[in-house]
Amino acid sequence: MSGPTWYFHYQQKGGEDKWVLDQAVNREHVTEKLKPAFVTVLDLSSVPAENDWSTVRYRGPMYFDFDADGDLPLVCEEFQTFLLKLATEVDFDLTQASYYLSGGKGMHVEIPQACFMPKVPATGTVWLPTIYRYIAEALIVDTLDMNVYSGKRGRMWRTPGVQRESGKYKVSITLEEAMSMTPELYAELVSAPREQVVPTPASCNSAFSVLFERCKTKAQTQYRGKKKRQTAANLLLDPWIKANKTPPTIEGLMDGTLVADGVGFQALGMQLAIYAASVNMASAEFIERCRGLCENHVSDSRRYGSFSKRVVELQRIHHYMSESSLYDFDVSPLRKLVKPSHAMADLGIMETEDKGDVPVQQIATDTADAPESDMHRSLRKGFFMNADGMFKRSGENTEAICRATLRNVECFHDATKGTFLGYEFDVVQSGVKTFRAMLAAEAFTSAMAMKRFFVNHQIGFQGGDFEVMSLLDILSDKAKRGGKVYVYPREGFMLLQNPHVEQKEPVKVYLTQDNFVSSLAEDDPAYFRLQYRAVQAMSSFNIDIHKAPELDDSMRPALHDLFSFTREDVGADLIGWFVSCHYRSVYLELFNQFPLLQIYGEAGAGKSQTVWLLAHMHWYLKDISVKSAASCTPFALDTHASSSTSAPLILDEFKPRELKTQGKGKYEKLKDMFKASYIGGDIGERGTLNKGAENTLSVIKNRATAPVVFMGEAIEMETAIIERCVTVNFTKQHQTKQRSLAFNRLHSNPVALSALGCQIVQMGFSLDLDAMRKEVRDIQTEIEAGMPSVDDENIKRAAPRMIYNRAVVIHGLRVLRHILNGAYGDEFDASVDALLATRTASMSTTESAVVAVHAMSEVSKVMNRIALMSRDVEAFHEMRPNKDYLVGDGWIELRVERSYDQYRRYCAGIHDTPLFDSVESFTYALSSYSPVTDKVCSSSTLRDEGSGERVVRMSLKKLAKEGVQTFRT
Repeated sequence: MSGPTWYFHYQQKGGEDKWVLDQAVNREHVTEKLKPAFVTVLDLSSVPAENDWSTVRYRGPMYFDFDADGDLPLVCEEFQTFLLKLATEVDFDLTQASYYLSGGKGMHVEIPQACFMPKVPATGTVWLPTIYRYIAEALIVDTLDMNVYSGKRGRMWRTPGVQRESGKYKVSITLEEAMSMTPELYAELVSAPREQVVPTPASCNSAFSVLFERCKTKAQTQYRGKKKRQTAANLLLDPWIKANKTPPTIEGLMDGTLVADGVGFQALGMQLAIYAASVNMASAEFIERCRGLCENHVSDSRRYGSFSKRVVELQRIHHYMSESSLYDFDVSPLRKLVKPSHAMADLGIMETEDKGDVPVQQIATDTADAPESDMHRSLRKGFFMNADGMFKRSGENTEAICRATLRNVECFHDATKGTFLGYEFDVVQSGVKTFRAMLAAEAFTSAMAMKRFFVNHQIGFQGGDFEVMSLLDILSDKAKRGGKVYVYPREGFMLLQNPHVEQKEPVKVYLTQDNFVSSLAEDDPAYFRLQYRAVQAMSSFNIDIHKAPELDDSMRPALHDLFSFTREDVGADLIGWFVSCHYRSVYLELFNQFPLLQIYGEAGAGKSQTVWLLAHMHWYLKDISVKSAASCTPFALDTHASSSTSAPLILDEFKPRELKTQGKGKYEKLKDMFKASYIGGDIGERGTLNKGAENTLSVIKNRATAPVVFMGEAIEMETAIIERCVTVNFTKQHQTKQRSLAFNRLHSNPVALSALGCQIVQMGFSLDLDAMRKEVRDIQTEIEAGMPSVDDENIKRAAPRMIYNRAVVIHGLRVLRHILNGAYGDEFDASVDALLATRTASMSTTESAVVAVHAMSEVSKVMNRIALMSRDVEAFHEMRPNKDYLVGDGWIELRVERSYDQYRRYCAGIHDTPLFDSVESFTYALSSYSPVTDKVCSSSTLRDEGSGERVVRMSLKKLAKEGVQTFRT
């Protein structure tokens, strides 16, 4: 597999000239034939359309630029000092570098990557300009320019041998010339082009390599969480960008009216330039918008002591920030720049606490004297905790209570109820942390419960009820440092109401057993910490999609297989649904519904294997669990259905006939869960698994929060279920050799699917809820407009849910198209569009008829079957005209008991399940059936003489509107 395609930029003249993008393989041809004034010193793997540079990789030499505003003697001196530092501090062989005179007043150095990387990666290195910047900082000398490590599209680097405006040239020089450089020699050498000096072959230097790795680690630390910071910035700025407006707070800083007293100009310029770069504001507009600041700012130094100096500084900072990948817009630094009297609601800053409260006093360490400075010490009457454990002082005597010290205390609360649940802390013995434990609120109700907790960890506790209450007081005080931690019993990507503030403002959250990501920045006043705690031992989905690698070029073949392993219409429904269920919580928030996925078809058609394969969009290394509908108990079903918000609950072997024979209402339980799943409703309440001191962190009420996919050979046709499903039919008929080969390749290496799932989760944090609501509604309108006008009454009644279900699939495919386009350009657009075409095409007459059948009520389905039975002449379940029913002018009379008995015979003959379990339930349903016009029919000729048999009369016109076929006459 070949590596990525590499690119570089060039400017023919420099300055404000256009940046031209070309492939790196053409670099030599471009420089020799076109002779551009500038080319980027590094190659880059891509130019992201969304300004997300976190995935871009770079390659190219380490570079250094020396300049001193015309002080050439100082440049020559510091340039030589720098070369000596390279030789002495990192033991670098100076003959392996390339040296240049820029032709103005500067000098350049280029060092091949092989000099400090044992193996230069073919795929490049992320954040390479930043790594080079940190190396430059480690070797810094005066006149070394740090602005050349800006990143993004790359740094423009003057081309050797191209004449400058001054008539001079950038030229290559030898090491000897570099070490003996003087202003006079400099002027002589740059007067004409020179041949390139070829350095000695590069070899890896261990000391230099160590410095590179150390700086690489520093850069990775710097950019850790960058995507989250960018997402937070985008969430804040995107509405203003779409409205083509500037937040009033920013405007006030630009015109100088909202600047706080004593704020330095450099700090102001930097933050405003970061904002301007984030919204792609041009330099000229930026300077014009900041005219008021430049005119009115009271300067803090001679460096910015005039209007012109301030303008020059803003131009410089704006240019740097426009090319830099180091900085992201953040509100927090602005708070120190704005007048204290100004509220910053336009930038999302809302006060959430009373600033008049006395700050909590922080205790640096646990010491025996700590309680002396504690204002609540009198309440504990001598009980205290120090580094050696817990003690009680009575007069002159000190009694040991426990040999453990509890540190790093965190207070846990239920995220949905806000109730206090307990404390988590480090248990320290003899100065050594032995473990971290959870102590639930119930443990503080008695000394016996507290002793049970410590005994379970082989630690003695000799206190009574009073000491237990005193310990609670100490832990409460310690927990103020750790802050609140909220507990939630579900894994996955979700919208969650913020338990930390009163406003009803959903927060985007990704939560697993070992990871928590929030759309709120950690320094946001509304930020809250969340941890996963399962309700029951079996409730964990073990989601780990966040550990999957990023999409890269090696995954292209697998992604092509994703679009070719099955028929396009089947693939559209499957892929669209599996993408969409990542955002199930968002759909429920916006529309209060999300479809199930029902897969049916003959044995051996590949139902289970296909679902297992696509489930890799939600799991990476963890095992994918496929549950058997037959073996799941109601308790297990409730637990699994309520433990995830985005990863699907997969149920195989859904066989209604067998489920009914198992008894205990399992079949009905499953159907109830399916119905509740569509709206994320409640599915039952249960007690906790253990009421001990450590095991009460649970939410007792279960909700059907997990997306559900269920599989079986026969389709579940109950109207209430079918309307809530995306239904996919699997057959062996459409399996081809090419599709099987694609399926097997993808099945053997599904990493690309996991990487895709990880990207879908990351994109979830940038979702615009209002825009998503509008997009899905527009899709629904398009589908409805394309439906043919047949059986209007049935279709209008059936359509809303099934149209919405299809809209969810289409939206999921659009999300997929957006993600793949961002990673690979338009390579996969045609493949996704082919899937979309099968779902966005007008609904056919056949499909509409299916919708109508699915929409029929249970009574109408039975009546339709009875009508068909009237045509089965001489069958044992035949409905006989003028004996079992009577057809008149626009009406039909029906013997209820006889009709039901024949219907049950028909069901028994084909081994089907009747939709009504008894004649009484069928009669009750008929009593409220709209086509019924007479529920008694006292004068009907169908009733035997003296018989009290029930007969009903129905309107043939209304029956036809319900989709019921005509009876034989």
